[in-house]
This record gives sequence, C-alpha cells and structure tokens, in this order.
Amino acid sequence: MRQGRIRELLTRFGLEDRAGDLVMRLSGGLKRRVMIARALLHAPVALFLDEPTVGLDADIRRAIWGMIKDIQAQGAAIFLTTHYIEEAEALADRVAFLRQGEIVALGSPSELMAAKGAWACLELTGQAPTRFFADRETALAQAAASGGEITVRRTMLEDAYLETMREPDVPGEPSPAPVAHAQSHGRRA
Repeated sequence: MRQGRIRELLTRFGLEDRAGDLVMRLSGGLKRRVMIARALLHAPVALFLDEPTVGLDADIRRAIWGMIKDIQAQGAAIFLTTHYIEEAEALADRVAFLRQGEIVALGSPSELMAAKGAWACLELTGQAPTRFFADRETALAQAAASGGEITVRRTMLEDAYLETMREPDVPGEPSPAPVAHAQSHGRRA
C-alpha cells in the first residue's frame, strides 16, 4: 500500500523519472515538490507549509501553486506562511497580517482589499502614499487632477498589507485578541 501511495505521489508531482535520484542533487523546484509529496504521504487532513515557494522561479512557483490548489480541492486544510503577498492573494481563503507576532488584520483577501478601496492611485515617483477609491471613475479623476505620473489599478492584497502595516496602533485600544489559528487555505471554518 505504501509503495502504491509513493508511486501515486511521484506521478502527481511529475517526479516519476526522478524516483531513484538523491534529493540533494535535485533543483530547488524539484526539492520543493519532493517536500510537499513527502508531507502528503500519510494523506493528512491538515498540512502546514512554511514559505513553500521561496527562492523559486515564477514558472515553478505557479506549478506549486497548482499543486497546493489540488491538495485543497481534495479536502485538506492548508496553513501557509509566506512573505509573497501575491501568493496569499492567489491561494488563501483567509489571511492574517501579523505585526510583532500579533494579528492586526484577518479576513479573506477580497475583504482585506475592499476595506481599503477597490481602486488604487499610485504615484510612480513613490513620493505620495497610495490613495484608494471606491470606483474607477473617481480614481481616474483624482489621477488626472494630480498632474503627476499616476497609475490607476485595482487594489491588490499587497496594498492592503502595506496600508495596514503603516497604520499605527490606536492608543488606548486593546490589541487584537489572540486567535488560536489563522486558516489561510483549505476547508472553510
């Protein structure tokens, strides 16, 4: 039974032709695939992945994202830590932003982005902070009125993260209550 599961995972992760290779001789992307396949060997109901795509090329990172989505579709809950905000935006059902070990924002990527505004005006010189607007027309009007080189685009999770991290803690208000876990991917709670 174990050998069957190993063959299944090797095939699923495109590793069947590397089955006899030493892991230390594999590329970074193949090592990550092996790491995830090894974690899935016992068919876990929850999987913790710490920076699974750090340092990988974009094509390999996207392939691993696909594997993570497949694992989720099979019913496993995935807890993912990442510094790649676009990774959290692409993969997560819920995201927690942490500041000094405390959760300062928690929600779905769309909720966190919507809390800032649907459209962002970003000055290309980087001198002014990003400004957010509820609709595209208002954002375009503001960009035209500013006279500078302004990019108008949809708000991204990275925008919400940067703005949340810039917001100072409000004096006199308690810190957010500790959360037992922040499910960033997988079954919906």
